[in-house]
Amino acid sequence: MGSYRLDKFSFFVGMGITGALVWIVNTFAISGQDEFELLREPANAVVASCADSEQYTEQQSGYEYTHALVQTSSLDSASDSARSVAAIIESGLTEAEISRYDEYPVARIKSELSDDPELVVNTIEKIRELDWSSSRSYLIALLGGLETTQKEQAAFDLLRSPRDIDQKAGVSLIMDLDDSDIKASAVGAIISANPSEEVVQNLLEHIRVDDDLAASPSVNANLQQLYQSHPSPHVQRLALQAITPSSRIDDNLYQDVVSLITQDYAVDTYASLDTLNTWVVNNDNILSDAQKIDLANRAMQVADSSGYDIDARIKALELLKNIQ
Repeated sequence: MGSYRLDKFSFFVGMGITGALVWIVNTFAISGQDEFELLREPANAVVASCADSEQYTEQQSGYEYTHALVQTSSLDSASDSARSVAAIIESGLTEAEISRYDEYPVARIKSELSDDPELVVNTIEKIRELDWSSSRSYLIALLGGLETTQKEQAAFDLLRSPRDIDQKAGVSLIMDLDDSDIKASAVGAIISANPSEEVVQNLLEHIRVDDDLAASPSVNANLQQLYQSHPSPHVQRLALQAITPSSRIDDNLYQDVVSLITQDYAVDTYASLDTLNTWVVNNDNILSDAQKIDLANRAMQVADSSGYDIDARIKALELLKNIQ
């Protein structure tokens, strides 16, 4: 009987202890959860307020986006403690620096070179030694922060390198200038230097997205010369597509463009239709009446034929609308 009472007493004591432990655990769990929610709330608020930012993408989670904002802010505040350019030239970026500089917009990186011409020279020499790397990209970004004259000189120093990778970096620096006259003059100099097909292709891609260059008479003259003289059919096509005539085109140039419509290569068909459409939109008088009739017939054939992909057929319909 005494043993039974003892067991019963032990049971109730155990229940009491268990209940107390459950209460303690739940209390701290709820408290901890409240703290976590308070800590997380500002992050969620930042993501919600920045959802329309051009930096935001559907692929980024709220945490990743907020983390990027915090890291970018840290990058700015840490600029004073960053190593010198001379030190980075000597030994390259550390892993910690790569995590700060390689993942975020280089526009936030402030150039240290403007007041030190010798350091500019050293930076260019180092770039010309390096293969692609984060350190090389960082140094090129620094050159991008130079004022116009220094930046132009740095670009041509890179263009004089025998390596395509350096010449392409030089093209990008030139095309990043704000002065359209300098860029137009540089286009002629680059083409005259007879660079590799890869470098020319890079240059033409820049021209096609630069409205001021595309409208420049001197640039268009250089493009027509490139189209007529370059041995690569691929470069010829790209040059032809980049040309933006300011006056009525002659029959030879017109035939060269429309001939691409009937090519088997679908990209050429679309690009030719797109080029002609751009010409027509920019200048109602770019084509003669005979050319308009011929082009309308060609565009109608593309639009009505299942042999062309849907993008080309839609572009053909757009061209037909703009011709009329």
